[in-house]
Amino acid sequence: MSELQDFLGALYGDKPDDLQILIWTLPDKRSTFSSSVADAAHVADDTQRDVYVGAGLSPEDYGEHRRCPADRIAAIPGVWIDLDFAGEGHEKPNLPPDLESAMSILAEFPPEPTVIVHSGGGLQCWWLFNEVWTFEDGQERTEAAQFARRFNNTFRAIARSKNWDVDATHDLARVFRVPGTLNHKTDPPRPVKLQQLNGRRYHTDDLEEFMLDAAISDEQFPDQSTEDVPDLGITLDANANPAFDRFMLLMEADQQFAKTWNRQRRDLQDQSASTYDMSLATIAAMAGWESQEIANLMISHRRHHGDDLKLRPDYYSRTISKALQHRQGIEAQLELEDLLDDNDTDEETNRDEKRELLIKKLSELFRIKIKRIVKFLSEPASYRIETERGAVTLSGVHQLITQHQLRNKIAEAAGVVIPKMKGYKWDKVAQSLLDACVEEGLSEEATETGMIALWVEDYLQARPPIEDVDEAIAVREPFIKDEAIHIFLSSLRHWLSMRYRERLSAQALGRLLRMIGGEPTVIAYVTSDGARTSRSVWRLPATF
Repeated sequence: MSELQDFLGALYGDKPDDLQILIWTLPDKRSTFSSSVADAAHVADDTQRDVYVGAGLSPEDYGEHRRCPADRIAAIPGVWIDLDFAGEGHEKPNLPPDLESAMSILAEFPPEPTVIVHSGGGLQCWWLFNEVWTFEDGQERTEAAQFARRFNNTFRAIARSKNWDVDATHDLARVFRVPGTLNHKTDPPRPVKLQQLNGRRYHTDDLEEFMLDAAISDEQFPDQSTEDVPDLGITLDANANPAFDRFMLLMEADQQFAKTWNRQRRDLQDQSASTYDMSLATIAAMAGWESQEIANLMISHRRHHGDDLKLRPDYYSRTISKALQHRQGIEAQLELEDLLDDNDTDEETNRDEKRELLIKKLSELFRIKIKRIVKFLSEPASYRIETERGAVTLSGVHQLITQHQLRNKIAEAAGVVIPKMKGYKWDKVAQSLLDACVEEGLSEEATETGMIALWVEDYLQARPPIEDVDEAIAVREPFIKDEAIHIFLSSLRHWLSMRYRERLSAQALGRLLRMIGGEPTVIAYVTSDGARTSRSVWRLPATF
């Protein structure tokens, strides 16, 4: 039972006391929630069943017949991947052929895993954080989910470069096998072993450096989850057909549409039915067809070619939504060009009205609501795009008008990948971004260093440091140790979201704290029941 306890202790030893560890078993599909590592280890010590542990921590006990859903997960201990390799129990093609090949994928990601579990048919690898990442709200949970997904996609990209596949196992409600148990997928069962457990711990910044850019991650591995599926109010009928007159008009007027309907598009590398669905939907959307008309077209097209009709509302809604967004983007692009060609900007009121229109059209084009774009009059100038999902800070004009840099910055800060555009179209967008700016003088608070210093000063005024270290750690409040102030990153993030409405990712806030001399460190701590553990905190400099 030693390796089982060591494994669970490494993952969840410093978790908040009120959060629950899930142990899930097969074939009975039974869930057991435990608030302590010892209790979870006792339940997991079972060689008669397949035993799994939930990657994410639950805020409550959901009972023996339910698992905590991903949108309720309250914390994660780190990030993980599942590297299956070919052999008995795995039917999926294109897996790494053996253990050595799977290890070669790990070798291309410099930070070493904290934990490696040999599951009997693959490797389950964990990169543990300095402290359990506990979510203050749904926005922070979304940030964690996006980070975990991009981390997983980094390894999928490495595997793809070797013509292998790695499963997408990034969801926060994922369960993994527990070392010290048996894998019953084979006969005889194979032992699940703890292959590696070291003391390495990471801040998200440490991993971020080696991960795929957010925009590249989403392009190479589109999110196929059922979350945020648009409700277009469509009805799916297996016998549906498009309106005959509109269909024939488009067949005669648009050669590309006719070739797509007949699947004669040599320019499409992917000749799958889904690719042709997307192309048909896009052409029909550009021709002004409504959502239901496009759905009928897609069903008729699949039936015409003898395909599975795939009558799932999420598939049709997502495809049609993308087509409609493409149309909206084209329309916004044209309207932007018209605005730029309008030179009637002599009056200040006209400039303000034009700026508002540019912001509106850029919002439609980028598929995220932009509130304003600020140009700070520093030397060189810096910029800030304020959106409904957070602020995007840009260090110079190159990050504002260079397409790939802006796409990455918006994806990182707001979790949205803006559409990629051809160069000649992007030039118009870049000019629109410049024209939409409002200028502000650069006070000390406007610099990143000045901004974080102001925030930390306000935070410490609102939450004065506590002298009793154990008391402060128990409630995650600032405290003084060795004549230095220490703070919890998660507590500062929550305070910023409430006080300033700033929703910064953990890695972004950590980067800002480093700019004023903050350093991550680990403090020994004795819990209320006498157990010795540790907590990750940030040590602040004497002045900043």
